[in-house]
Amino acid sequence: MYLSDKDLTIRLFDESKKSRRLYIECDKADHPFSLEQISPSSIDLRISDTFWEFRKGIIDLGDDFSIDKTRDKYWNKIQLRDSKEFIVLKPGQCILGRTYEKITIPRDCAAKIEPKSGANRLSLLITLGDYCNPGYSGYYPLQIVNLSKHKIKLYPYISLCQLCLIQLSSETNQHYDETYNYQNDDGGPAKWWNDKQIKKLKVLHEGKDFEHIISEVMGNCNEDEKIVVLNKLKQFYHSNERIPKDDLIAKFEESERKAYKQNRNLIKALKGVPFIPIIALVGIWARIVFDFFSNGEAGANFNFWRIMFVSISIITVILAIYFFGTILLTKLDERIYYKPKSSRESS
Repeated sequence: MYLSDKDLTIRLFDESKKSRRLYIECDKADHPFSLEQISPSSIDLRISDTFWEFRKGIIDLGDDFSIDKTRDKYWNKIQLRDSKEFIVLKPGQCILGRTYEKITIPRDCAAKIEPKSGANRLSLLITLGDYCNPGYSGYYPLQIVNLSKHKIKLYPYISLCQLCLIQLSSETNQHYDETYNYQNDDGGPAKWWNDKQIKKLKVLHEGKDFEHIISEVMGNCNEDEKIVVLNKLKQFYHSNERIPKDDLIAKFEESERKAYKQNRNLIKALKGVPFIPIIALVGIWARIVFDFFSNGEAGANFNFWRIMFVSISIITVILAIYFFGTILLTKLDERIYYKPKSSRESS
């Protein structure tokens, strides 16, 4: 049974039983919730100023060690600054948005998020999954797809969907709480990795705490490094499935140690590159001094402007090597996640 506007209003403001109350929260004072959003049997919801755009590539549903970094890997977050800004949705393009309102569903009701008729008439598909469990709380995700042949501008805080409450026969025994992936959700991309996080490799190690093993093998990893190490270990396991389970960690550690030495040697070599043009520059100016004492001032002046031009060019090369080399060394050093504990403690 769908609740009417009368019952929806009671649910919004009745404090007598909090588990039966419908909560709608708005975090910006200039865009508050209004009673005008209540329709005969639904409540209009607006889209927020936050969107996620899928990056090009393949989403790997087996990528279960990426934790929250997976969002940055697969999605580009778009944050609009005010209500005048917009995003352009191309024909056939899909973008992930969310409701501006944060909703909390009563424990004796289920809910559905339905697109508004105006959006349908624009060939704008608003959501593919529209069901909310009793007790759900969060910003509801909206899969927005442009099914038309025209570009569509989307502005924040416009109403494209509506919330309907469905009365259950009784209040549920089980509630949608913090044990579920999307409770208190920000409406962003999927968190499929939370369902099986680190369990595969825990099984491989006969129930041992795999994160503890990683810390022992790789040194005192911080959280960002641990994410990368787990991803690399997963890739190593899939490409070396013939390795006995008991030898997996030892082989992986050996592989990472070799990569660490190779990267360190490459870093040392790159640090020596700027000295080559410096030595050449010193040699050129040594030649000027030699010409001056050998041939007199005339011989030195003959080569002066040509040598100045070459010197300026070499100095420019040195500065370029230093600038781009610093960036390259930083990126290369970030890729080194196997660091012996002694080097970590000394740093």
